[in-house]
Amino acid sequence: MRKLLIVTVAMCLAVTTFFVHRELSANPKFKVKHSKYDAGKIQLKWENRQFVEIIMDDKKIWEGKGKEFSLDKLKPGYRHEVKVVNKNDSGKVNDVVVLYIATPPNPKEKKIMKEKYKNDAANVYLNAEVSIDSVKLNWSGHIPDSDGVYDVFRNGKKIGETRTNFFTDTEIKPKQRYRYEILGKKKLHQTKIEEVQLKAKKQGIKIKKEDEPHTYYTDYSVGKYIETLSTNLESEAKIQSPVYAPGYMVRYNTFIPNKLVKNPYRRVSKYIDGVYYFGGDNRGFNFFGSYRTQTDMIVTFHPEGTRFDSSRRRIGTSTFYNKHKRLLFRDRADNKNIRLDYKHVGSDNVSYRLEHEAEIPYSELTSPAIDYDYDAIIYKNGNLSISGCHDRAPSHEIYIATYPGDTIREIYRHSNQGFKYLFGFPQKCFDMW
Repeated sequence: MRKLLIVTVAMCLAVTTFFVHRELSANPKFKVKHSKYDAGKIQLKWENRQFVEIIMDDKKIWEGKGKEFSLDKLKPGYRHEVKVVNKNDSGKVNDVVVLYIATPPNPKEKKIMKEKYKNDAANVYLNAEVSIDSVKLNWSGHIPDSDGVYDVFRNGKKIGETRTNFFTDTEIKPKQRYRYEILGKKKLHQTKIEEVQLKAKKQGIKIKKEDEPHTYYTDYSVGKYIETLSTNLESEAKIQSPVYAPGYMVRYNTFIPNKLVKNPYRRVSKYIDGVYYFGGDNRGFNFFGSYRTQTDMIVTFHPEGTRFDSSRRRIGTSTFYNKHKRLLFRDRADNKNIRLDYKHVGSDNVSYRLEHEAEIPYSELTSPAIDYDYDAIIYKNGNLSISGCHDRAPSHEIYIATYPGDTIREIYRHSNQGFKYLFGFPQKCFDMW
């Protein structure tokens, strides 16, 4: 199947060395190349000896005349925003290029992640290069796929295809926030397909031809949000004051977008309890919306130490209706199977893994759980790296917010594909930053 590159962008890299030789600037007099990452170093080069400022993570780290500069002593598994500002002799800004660079984890961590958690999207890192008239995406490592063709999407709309590991989007507007995503589709082995068919048969689910791209394939999504540059290059060249908060909160919601949905287990239950409909959340993607489940992971960085609060694991109230759409009863499942697998609390970041298995309080015999798991790193500067896998139902959304504070960034979204995908069908895996 084809790899869908949708607008969002992400977290993982499968090799410790990569080469990217592509122009980053719209100005033909100023051409920068993000040429090499190796052993904690990124080499930046540009044509001709020119005056350049290098700003990394809102801190000026170098200025002067030259043809190259090395970003040294970069830690593995980190995300950086690098501005390359070209000025003329009088100090006027000629051009600005912004690089979003992800450094790969060390080989030991990569091996543990791949072997233990089986998320192959977690071994690909996607980087972005933003100039005044283009966004260039590039990634290293292999995104699982069956036909070698990537479909490119921006904000959910297909904008092109590529068979390579890079794509350039020139149809952009100034000062816009775009979500890019790469989605590989890997077909299951025949024995796994037969297992899916058997599960569907037991549940009375008919797999239609149009369902096969989702039913017989695992999706692997790699993505990132990108903000394009404004036409005021002088403003873009300024060092921005970061939004500082003592901490950050990562919120993961699952929700049913409809007001009511037909009982997805009616083929098995035969309506013997009179339940024809389940109540939904009746909403779109929204940080503050109601939910089926909600987890908030909160990290606060203090001079005396870092604190991590993982206690907020909520289950929403489920409602059930008869054939006349009248309420029959309410119930709520417990959260005992929402748990941390590990955590590491440091002075400048916190990493953890969350495993989520939330049952629907309807019937122990027929109701599956809403399953997902993810690994995340929350950095002191507000960056977030997150990768995981989830059921294709219901809808899923992830945000990071300042805590305390009111600055909210959407990180990931997935629309409900149907409740039949809760019955052990292939999941969707993702990697975002």
